[in-house]
Amino acid sequence: MKTLFSIVATALCAALLIPFAALPAGADEEVVYLGDRRDLMRPRDYEDQIGWNTAHSGEKITVWDLSFEKGIGFHCRQSGLAYVEFDISSLDMNWFCATAGVLKDATYYISEGSIAFRVYGDGKLPASTPVIKWNKKPAYICEPVTGVKTLRLEEDNAGSYVCDAGVWGGAMLSKNEPEAPEWYTGFDPNNTDKPQEEKNVSGDFAYISDLYFKTYTGEAECRDCNTAGEMIVTPGGKNSPKRVSR
Repeated sequence: MKTLFSIVATALCAALLIPFAALPAGADEEVVYLGDRRDLMRPRDYEDQIGWNTAHSGEKITVWDLSFEKGIGFHCRQSGLAYVEFDISSLDMNWFCATAGVLKDATYYISEGSIAFRVYGDGKLPASTPVIKWNKKPAYICEPVTGVKTLRLEEDNAGSYVCDAGVWGGAMLSKNEPEAPEWYTGFDPNNTDKPQEEKNVSGDFAYISDLYFKTYTGEAECRDCNTAGEMIVTPGGKNSPKRVSR
């Protein structure tokens, strides 16, 4: 026969457990790494397999001069787009951030690869990158996803299928906007919708190398230097500090 104490204790425990049982997985976390959450993955289409906290081949995520313990990786399709979608509706997160680039260190291919990366939130495109090539500086993507239910990460092989192993280093969902990595300067010439700094466009003229501009070849532009990173010298032997080179 149950005592009054045991009945009250049982009821109290049940009352305390109900809110926690109803709480969606991840809803009480500040940061969720996609590489840890296979359960969130929904539709996908890519070559080979997906890497969870690795490249698609199972190797460490490396891109440019960076390496990551967390993230995901998948390979472009020979035809069409490669993508993976995540159901993030239960997480109550506000930001998606990742460093997107071509896998640098691998044992199975030569030094090639070129990919354009895109991020969609419920079918809307908040972020895209120019074509990024092997061992070139990656793109840091950090976009608001408040209220987004389906997050789609997409890779476009840019017309070339050779060694297009994409990696999304540190791919995370966060309640608060993370600090940008140290290597990221914050100046992105491909974000043409951003306003110019007033100091660069006021007055009688503006230098092209101080403005935002969009490139279409996938190669990095050279601001105020030649393509070798050296100071520009005119045919007359004078230094020319303000130029754009390709």
